[in-house]
Amino acid sequence: MTLSASELYRRGRAHLNAGRNAAGRRALALAAARADDGDLQARIVGSLAAVTARQGDGATAERLCRDALALSGLSAGTEAVLYGQLGLLTLERGDLDGSVALFDRAIAGIGDDAEHRGPIHLNRSVAHMQAGRLAAAREDLERAAADYATTGSEVERAMAVHNAGYVALYEGDLIRALAVMSEAHSALAAASVVNAAICELDRAEVLRDAGMATDAERSLERVAQVFGAHRMSQARGEAEYHLARSQLTHAPDRAAQSAVRAARTFRRVGSEWWALRADAVRVRALLDRNPDRRWPHRVQPPTSAEVARIAAGLEARGLRTDAAALRLSWQLWSAHGVPRDGARAPRIRIPTDAPIQVRMLAREVRSARAAARGDDAAARRHSAEGLDDLAEWQASFGSLDLASSLVMHGAGLIYSGLSAAVRSANPEVVFDWSERARHLAQQSVPLRPRPIPRWPPNSPSCASCARRPGRRTGCRARARAS
Repeated sequence: MTLSASELYRRGRAHLNAGRNAAGRRALALAAARADDGDLQARIVGSLAAVTARQGDGATAERLCRDALALSGLSAGTEAVLYGQLGLLTLERGDLDGSVALFDRAIAGIGDDAEHRGPIHLNRSVAHMQAGRLAAAREDLERAAADYATTGSEVERAMAVHNAGYVALYEGDLIRALAVMSEAHSALAAASVVNAAICELDRAEVLRDAGMATDAERSLERVAQVFGAHRMSQARGEAEYHLARSQLTHAPDRAAQSAVRAARTFRRVGSEWWALRADAVRVRALLDRNPDRRWPHRVQPPTSAEVARIAAGLEARGLRTDAAALRLSWQLWSAHGVPRDGARAPRIRIPTDAPIQVRMLAREVRSARAAARGDDAAARRHSAEGLDDLAEWQASFGSLDLASSLVMHGAGLIYSGLSAAVRSANPEVVFDWSERARHLAQQSVPLRPRPIPRWPPNSPSCASCARRPGRRTGCRARARAS
């Protein structure tokens, strides 16, 4: 049976939504050859632009969309579909505001066409997520899910559910993120190996933030190979970028290499937004090196000018958290007394909605600066406050395994506090900090005894307090102040 152009177009879109890029391209190319209606021809070109962009040629994809828009006699719905494709291309370049404007225009013109409106809402939700507008992202996902329920597309509905899990990741709710992504995994993984890889990529981000770096990196290495085999350069670059971010926590040399590969991939497809993020991870990895180690051959240490340039580029593109993390890494490097190029570190500033990793890094910088000026008591205080913040976040997770893995986020603060405690030469302070480290590592609540009732009245409650005449607070308050 010979399929019509309309039927081939619908089949090609189904292949694309399921991640079967080669099959989608074949069906769409055949549809284009059989189409004798200009409106349908333009829609087919829009879908061909989507698969062209997935395979790394964003410039050609954009040209296809704009050439189609220039045709006369297009319906409002077809123009809306093409603007939606342009919005997706603009999103992948990292122009979040520009992509939202195009998605808005597409939704305004699409009318009641739920089949094409659902994907536009889904894509706009991603733009809102990356811009930090999580309430708007959730609203778009709810609308997309309603449209997919109307059209009966199980795979696309699963995409909306999966993205809801990604919103939970942005909100810091790792348990919910994993649960929601798992709910969508079966339908997406059954559709194609590409969709399975997309699921695994996003799940790896959750595992990385949960401190499960080894599991995350195994997944990211696999999905990078899948995306590479399917010539999905943008997606492969994102996998390499997230691999670098995971390696940053424990293998900075490997993280720098992965970030270089990611930046090269992004620049090859014209995605400067992502390339700058990869540049930032590369510089942070280089700044995370042990100051006593020699720099690798042909690797130049970062300079304040390079840090300032990359951070300014990130901020210009709305990536305030990435910029803050980069600047904090530079300030931590400088505070440790490594000779630099004479630049003075700026004041510590982080976004109010910064994730726990960035907040921990800011505390570590404050602690390092205090230690550098010889104020070890302040260094211990900043470290203790940071660890208290981490403990509060850990307490929000019901999974003991997950809470235990989150300890890695406080490793720098533990080391800073222990070092300051050792320099104090006070056995009580050293013991208190060794207990902090042990309890955090074992994920048991640090049990501190109640003050022993004094008898006779006004007598010290223990031998250590007896060495401090006039002290009225018990051992617990002293531990917090140490």
